[in-house]
Amino acid sequence: MSDLLATQNVLFMSLGTAFLIGFVFLLVLRCFGGPMIWAAIILLILGTGYGGYMLFEISKTMLETDKYF
Repeated sequence: MSDLLATQNVLFMSLGTAFLIGFVFLLVLRCFGGPMIWAAIILLILGTGYGGYMLFEISKTMLETDKYF
């Protein structure tokens, strides 16, 4: 119990800081939530397309260099 009393200022400051950061995060999410979700969807589609293209290109170079299969 004495440890809690000794560190009560730090605990209260941590609680206040966490509350403030959480509140700011919710405000940002309210303003930019829609665009963030759409950006994530678009980036996922573009990233998957790019990954498929890169796998296709790598498979072509593997077929050219691997003569045993």
